Amino acid sequence: MANSRHLQCLLEDGLSAWNTWREACPQIRPDLCGVDLRGRDLQAIILTGANLHGADLSGANLSQAFLFGANLEGANLSGVQCEGAHFIGAFLERACLARADCSHALFLMAHAKYANCTETNFQDADLRDMDFSEANLMNAQFQRADLSGTTVKGAILEGAFFDGSRGFYGLEKVASRNGR
Repeated sequence: MANSRHLQCLLEDGLSAWNTWREACPQIRPDLCGVDLRGRDLQAIILTGANLHGADLSGANLSQAFLFGANLEGANLSGVQCEGAHFIGAFLERACLARADCSHALFLMAHAKYANCTETNFQDADLRDMDFSEANLMNAQFQRADLSGTTVKGAILEGAFFDGSRGFYGLEKVASRNGR
């Protein structure tokens, strides 16, 4: 259950007030568990360390957002715009990122086990040391992405595009089997 004061601050006081509060009180971990933020404009929001477990962010604008260490387990991020967002160390296990635009985003050391990343755009993203174990990456776009140290054990890679990606050894074999 989300903290009602945290939710009120975000929805009623606005993004500017939220970010001011987050900068003044970085030690507080906002609890937005299960909230409905569908389609909201949250561009450049500071959600560092936030608990967004099971939240619905589908269709939201998270471009340039700060989600360092955020818990997005089971969250619905389908169709989100998160170009240039910072998901460093974020927990995205079982999250749905289907058809999300994550181009130029930073996912350094993020955990996306069992995530649904069908048709997700990871072009030019920094995915170093990310864990995509058992994730569905069908038809995802990884062009020019940095995949150094990325784990894809048991992931579905059918139809994924890896042209110009770097740092993921053995990917050439996977890409050639998929015809990409």
